[in-house]
Amino acid sequence: MGLSYQSQIDNCSVSRLFDSLLNDVTFVSFMVNWLWCVPGVLFPVLDILRLAVKTKVVNEHFCNGKDGPQSLQFLVSCLAPEAPVANQMLALRIICNMFVHKPGETLMVDNHDQIISAIMRCKTSANKNTQSAASTVLLNFAVAYGNSVDVEAKSQCLSAAVTVAAGLKEPEAMFRMLVCLGTLMATDRNTAELAKVMEVPDFVARCKNVPEPQKVKECAGFLQKLLK
Repeated sequence: MGLSYQSQIDNCSVSRLFDSLLNDVTFVSFMVNWLWCVPGVLFPVLDILRLAVKTKVVNEHFCNGKDGPQSLQFLVSCLAPEAPVANQMLALRIICNMFVHKPGETLMVDNHDQIISAIMRCKTSANKNTQSAASTVLLNFAVAYGNSVDVEAKSQCLSAAVTVAAGLKEPEAMFRMLVCLGTLMATDRNTAELAKVMEVPDFVARCKNVPEPQKVKECAGFLQKLLK
């Protein structure tokens, strides 16, 4: 039986309230700064922050020059090898969402060494959601570097992508990694040439044998053309 009309109204009201709270810097800041240190409640705090950083005002608050480094340090601590897998996954998703607005993208690019090093520490995770999130972070870096002349940063991103790609088994994570590699190769000739002598061709060939979804095989075919 479907929800009653009153229940639907109540649900809509709760949804509007929740959306409003996600735009409330005071509320989100309280949740993160106070509750994150309470045993057993870190997961819901991370989940709230994951949604909240997609709003411009919260993104600016947590990613500005003053508070950004502390926010990043908090997320990196959640990516420690001994951290719960669920926390690793959510921390990676928060980093992904921080790219949505300019303050977050700037914080990520300025601290790419620290973030990529943290990803390398949990690269062996067998959790499919963690794999997809890690691939998406690297994809976001590839997009952010699209018009950059920082050859070293692009090479570091490519190297990290190749390392993470070697352990991927989840099709969606493989697809996002293909897009990451394709973006790096299509926007920089030197990176494309470097990819040819690394293990990118092997990963692409492995993706060609993924039966579903079809987009993995199609994207792999596109990359094979780039690698010629």
